[in-house]
Amino acid sequence: MLFIRAHGQEMWGINNSNYSGSYGLALNPSTIAGAPYKYDYNILAFDVFLQNNMAYIPASDKLLYRTFSGSSDAPTVVVDNYSDSKKSVFMHLQLLGPSYVWSEDKNSSWAFHTAFRTEAGVLKVPFAFGAFGDANINFPSSSGKNFSVPGFSTAAMSWAEAGITYGRMAANHEKDYLKWAVTLNFLDGLEGAYVNVKNLNYTTTDSTSTLQQGNATYAHSIGSNFPSTRGWGLGTTIGVTYIHDRSQRAFSLKRAADDLQKYQYRLGFSLMDVGMVRFNNQSEVVNLNPTGVAQTNNVNNLPFNSFQQFDTMIVHRVGGSALSKPFNIWLPMAASLQFDYALSPHWYANASILNRIHFMGNEIARGNQAVMAVRYERRNFEVAINLNLFEYSSLSSGFCFRYKWFILGSDRVSQLASISNFNAIDLYFGFKVNFTELHKKNKHVHSCPAYKAN
Repeated sequence: MLFIRAHGQEMWGINNSNYSGSYGLALNPSTIAGAPYKYDYNILAFDVFLQNNMAYIPASDKLLYRTFSGSSDAPTVVVDNYSDSKKSVFMHLQLLGPSYVWSEDKNSSWAFHTAFRTEAGVLKVPFAFGAFGDANINFPSSSGKNFSVPGFSTAAMSWAEAGITYGRMAANHEKDYLKWAVTLNFLDGLEGAYVNVKNLNYTTTDSTSTLQQGNATYAHSIGSNFPSTRGWGLGTTIGVTYIHDRSQRAFSLKRAADDLQKYQYRLGFSLMDVGMVRFNNQSEVVNLNPTGVAQTNNVNNLPFNSFQQFDTMIVHRVGGSALSKPFNIWLPMAASLQFDYALSPHWYANASILNRIHFMGNEIARGNQAVMAVRYERRNFEVAINLNLFEYSSLSSGFCFRYKWFILGSDRVSQLASISNFNAIDLYFGFKVNFTELHKKNKHVHSCPAYKAN
């Protein structure tokens, strides 16, 4: 639980598209207002993401090729146990269920979506935490050393989500177009946990770890009967978009409009995942605050049959208290800025930035990202490539393909193709349809040319 770090994967290849539909709601819900379609139906979409800086498989192993070729050779795993860098592991899972967008009215629009989301982990675990609880981890020259661990926190949560979005045009002048939208989500908390370490000081010998000072809190609501409701909450995402030199004809939904340039540039801002879940079923809160020296050797190997038993054992070993009471976990909040420039009627250049808003120990931390992308976009076909600077330091490439009702993409193409070391995986796909109109069969056929003209 301590070495998985949450990440809100954004599916950059499709979410900035003018035809993103329900997929764009998470990044900026105002994308549905004044959209170049009347209706958008999502049947199913899936997104999985994992990234870490603790271990990797060398690119020379060609993991994906060997997997599909049926090779029985075990891959080489290089583990970075000893560097003094802070460690993170990033994981995210999302299943977007049936969703619907209605954008027929030029002044307003609305959407409904369902989803299952899991985000879990820890952000930048200090190197010194690695030896705590297991003095035999064989860190070089760890015996007899004093370790001081600065504060860090982690949160993990699985929840089901049902949300409704309302978007509206705010202004429509000759050169300036402004729109906004708000999403309100009802959250069904299935499982959740967090750890908040304020400080930790300990020493190690050849056989023991001795805790000298510490102050930490952890809480959990986890059981064997997954999925089941253990709490509930509310969340919201707010977005606003300004479009310069927007062409009404290009958004007219006629077939010829697909060859017209939609705008000169588009600038969007959004505040994402503001809210929390309160867990009140099988919820435990443990405060660790030792009053003296505590022997913590082999904490990593404590046998236990339930989380409640683990709580009792760790409190007995370290000191503190364990209480059955509700607790909250905040969603992975972030602010995002998106800039889209039309190079031609079908070619677009995009630059987006997403920065986490993290202020509490019981909040899921989101990954910082800066993205540059180029895409070719038509009503029934789209392809995009992007460069993603994750945590503003780790560079990766991405690719997305959309054809009518099918979408396939990845924001970690270089790792999948064994161009770089395999320390991350990302894959998303979806089945959705945009409609410019719903055709209805006329009950009466009029043969009068003047009637047809009118």
